[in-house]
Amino acid sequence: STANPIILASGLSSHQLEQIKLLTQQIGGKLVGRFSQHVTHLVAVTLDTSKDSKRLITKRTTKYCQALVRGSCWIVGFDWILQSTLRRSWVAEEPFEIDGDESLSQSVPSEGITSTKVPVITWGAPRKSRLAHISGNKLFKGHRFVLLNDFGHSQFPSRSEIVDIIQYGGGNIIVELPANLQAQKQTDKFPRTHFIVLCDPQETDVSAAREVFLRSGLHCLSITYLFDSISHFCLLDDRPFRILSPALTPGESSDSQMLDTQCSLNF
Repeated sequence: STANPIILASGLSSHQLEQIKLLTQQIGGKLVGRFSQHVTHLVAVTLDTSKDSKRLITKRTTKYCQALVRGSCWIVGFDWILQSTLRRSWVAEEPFEIDGDESLSQSVPSEGITSTKVPVITWGAPRKSRLAHISGNKLFKGHRFVLLNDFGHSQFPSRSEIVDIIQYGGGNIIVELPANLQAQKQTDKFPRTHFIVLCDPQETDVSAAREVFLRSGLHCLSITYLFDSISHFCLLDDRPFRILSPALTPGESSDSQMLDTQCSLNF
């Protein structure tokens, strides 16, 4: 455990926040209000779910996504605070580490999608992220992202928060795709698959998505592709998140079919 942790809270009550403040005053540490590279612990609300009673499951919040892709801090439940209070010292974090967020419990295959095309639910993303950070790996390392919209809907984090999340995960933001991307030869140095175009489905019309595809050969993906990949801590198959149907993407093979979205019920 960390001697003087820098703690950020996610989804906790005002009473729980006061408990954290009091504890840090007694045994060291600090409670902060925003995520940064200095945060050592995210203390997240844990949800009471009957079918996953043995797992520590939290809400998928902006802070959770920031902490998860950064990988430099522990993501624990509030019981870590309670046990540390009882011991009057910071206890080991492993028994209190969050297993994942509620979107994993809600990832139900859409009707008509075969099981082979549904992402396998992978619990333990916080631990995977933490270990990846130690070894110098990042979820979005080597990937370039284009954001087509302002993402002004309250359903999603703000555009600036999305940019932060991508950059915390090792990704790069570019203003637009290279003009000659469609014609470029696929090489290890410059693979087209390393470009990801994200959009807000409520703000993107079919014609805009089609134009991107015709110019670059890349599909516009719902922004929930980003968040669901974070929840699993792996880049998912992008087909369930594509905006265009196969009828609107000439030149693609028949096995590249548009799948009904299975995006999580969270943002």
